[in-house]
Amino acid sequence: MDRKSVNDRAAVVRENSLQLLDYEEIRRTVSKHTTYFISQEMAVSMLPSYDCAQVERLQQETAEGRSLLKTSPNVGLENAADIRQQLNHTRLGGMLTGTDLVKVAHVIESLINLRRSILDCGDSIPIMIQIANKIPCLNHISHSVRSKIEPSGNVKDDATPALANLRLQVRESYERTKEALIEVVESHDQEDIFQDTVINIRNNRLVIPVKSNMRNRISGVVHDASNSGETLYMEPVSTIDLCNTWREFALEEERETTRILLNLSEKVGYEAEALLSGTIAAGEVDFIIAKARYSNSMSGLNLLKNKPAGKSVNDTLHLLRARHPLLSEKVVPLSLSLHSNQHVLVITGPNTGGKTVALKTVGLMAAMNQSGIHIPAEEASYLPIFDGLFTDIGDHQDIENSLSSFSSHIKSIIEILRYAGQQSLVLIDEIGSSTDPEEGEAIAKAILEYLADHKTLTLATTHFHSLSDLAESHPNMKNASFHLDPETLQPTYQLSLGTPGRSYAITTASRIGLPEKIINKAQKYLDPTYKKLSDQLRHIDIDRKKLHESLANAREIQTEVQEIRKNLEEQLEYLIYHRESILDSIHSNSLEQQKEIKRLLIKAKSLIHLVNTTNAQEGFAAKLESTEKQFSEFNIPKHRPLTRDPFQFCINDRVSIRGLDLSGMICFYKDGDYTAEVLVGKTRMTVDVSRLTKIDESNATNPAKSKPSYQTVRPSEMVEMTLDIRGIRADPALVKTDEFLDHAIRDGLTKVLIIHGKGTGALRQVIRDSLTNHPLVASFGSETDSTGGDGATYVVLH
Repeated sequence: MDRKSVNDRAAVVRENSLQLLDYEEIRRTVSKHTTYFISQEMAVSMLPSYDCAQVERLQQETAEGRSLLKTSPNVGLENAADIRQQLNHTRLGGMLTGTDLVKVAHVIESLINLRRSILDCGDSIPIMIQIANKIPCLNHISHSVRSKIEPSGNVKDDATPALANLRLQVRESYERTKEALIEVVESHDQEDIFQDTVINIRNNRLVIPVKSNMRNRISGVVHDASNSGETLYMEPVSTIDLCNTWREFALEEERETTRILLNLSEKVGYEAEALLSGTIAAGEVDFIIAKARYSNSMSGLNLLKNKPAGKSVNDTLHLLRARHPLLSEKVVPLSLSLHSNQHVLVITGPNTGGKTVALKTVGLMAAMNQSGIHIPAEEASYLPIFDGLFTDIGDHQDIENSLSSFSSHIKSIIEILRYAGQQSLVLIDEIGSSTDPEEGEAIAKAILEYLADHKTLTLATTHFHSLSDLAESHPNMKNASFHLDPETLQPTYQLSLGTPGRSYAITTASRIGLPEKIINKAQKYLDPTYKKLSDQLRHIDIDRKKLHESLANAREIQTEVQEIRKNLEEQLEYLIYHRESILDSIHSNSLEQQKEIKRLLIKAKSLIHLVNTTNAQEGFAAKLESTEKQFSEFNIPKHRPLTRDPFQFCINDRVSIRGLDLSGMICFYKDGDYTAEVLVGKTRMTVDVSRLTKIDESNATNPAKSKPSYQTVRPSEMVEMTLDIRGIRADPALVKTDEFLDHAIRDGLTKVLIIHGKGTGALRQVIRDSLTNHPLVASFGSETDSTGGDGATYVVLH
């Protein structure tokens, strides 16, 4: 067999493997997210790539598509028609109809809008920009079509001056001819000659319906007759010249219309090649966006972000809570890890326990990853890039070729062994089944040892417990298993690595009604060693369940502790941040209470004379005098900031300002006032020293020694002069605005722009209310109409 034939056969084997993994459903799902016929064709013929560089590009394309969807969620080519036939027609010199030209114009406009949406994203999506640049800007064609053709496809009256004049003459000559015919009808209205009085058109001539038995009463030409023969459509001699004039103008109008359509078709034909290339490029872009939408729908993970440094392609496989994309949201996620020396994973467990689904999940994850789709798994997951995906899943009985299930199974494995290598993924379901158990078991062992020795990453399911023994003893193999709940005997669908599983055949048979006598006899036939192993595995299942429950309880407790800790930290942070205002409030309240007590003492002294006896008056007066003396000795000290000693700072010290996420340099003190002037960028700010933290310059470059409370900003992170908060709710918008103003001050900006849109005006009002009396804002107002009007607010900073 020559090299081409080998490659072709390998491609067929790979495609068959994808079919067994239900990859066709992935194609169909992606195609539903497309908005263009070309991208739909790409989706239904999608294949995984087996080239590392190409897979990385595909993954990057999808990452860029997801980035684009964040800013332009509705980007796409909705309702853009397939115009390939029209373009090929114009390339051969053919003329398009007005309807076809409108389709072409609409497609051109859709392509340009798509191109603009992508180019507006700047350098954040370089691959998509590279593809979008292949879309030509042919708006001169769409403009020409729109200026001459109505949306309905009719040529506009004012497409050319000549056409406008001709159509006017056509209308006028038509009306003259029609009026003349009406006069003929009215001149004979008492003679019952006409079938009705409606003017008709037959063979491009204006005619009147005459009863066939009355034809001699009208002098003229018969152009048509009714099916019954009772009505003749006649053109009177008196209107022939008028009708000739109408037809002459109409023919001239048709020639002018044809000339306009030919001219527009020639323009389209001249750019047909570029437009065809543009539609293909647009299809590629829409295909990328479709995969991005699908990845978003699954909250997919870009696995290339987690590629282990310095690892070869087959060094590690790590899936964390991977979810089969075609099953419901209630599916139990799969977690699976294999390392560099673990090439074969033997999976055991009961029927319907999840073994086959696990194989398909791993296979689909690999196929989707290498198709550029971000997979539904959690962070830290990683898959190698395989040079082939080879599967043998299900019953391949071939009745047409007289092949049994076992023969088909072995034939499939032979082809897998022929094409699979060290960088391939092999998935075999129920290896060695459908034949004599002893011989099938021996063949299964030999196959798995062969794959392990050739370092081919393989996942195989089986009910042969001796394969578990082989995996336990072989240095390049590993066991895994699915289990039934030991109490309910329901599948858990959770994969346990490192331990073999049980088939639960007798238990399942008993549960679904096999007579107890048969069950008991079957138990007697079991090998004692197998029974002992089954008991041990049963106890392991029970212990595993208890361990899982303990871990679940521990996680719940950990979550509660973390929540409590978070609340305490928030409260502590609030107290620290608002410490000075709290102390100020306490001090103010104390002074108010002191004033109130003084007022009450004065009032009490003024009311002593109301006491009945002199002795009582003197007693009360003495008590009031004693109370007043004790109260006068009580002095509320003036509040001073307790958190900072101003003398710990010096001029030119670098400090960070708590609460503003800013840093600067002290340039001036106000002695005795507990304040300092800090130079932040080009702006001077007066700040209470209690909000300042000194930055240790000596440790600034050593993160291990110091963890400063400010952030160093690299040139690439310098703040922009514009903040766009359109579509954001009020609370997050206020947070973004405060951060934006802080960073603008830090970077020395004096004027910035906040774009909030017009809408109902609610967001604009919230933003402007927050800017009023803002410590960083000197003034603000609406932009001019040319730069946004009430949809944007300029801010002048201190």
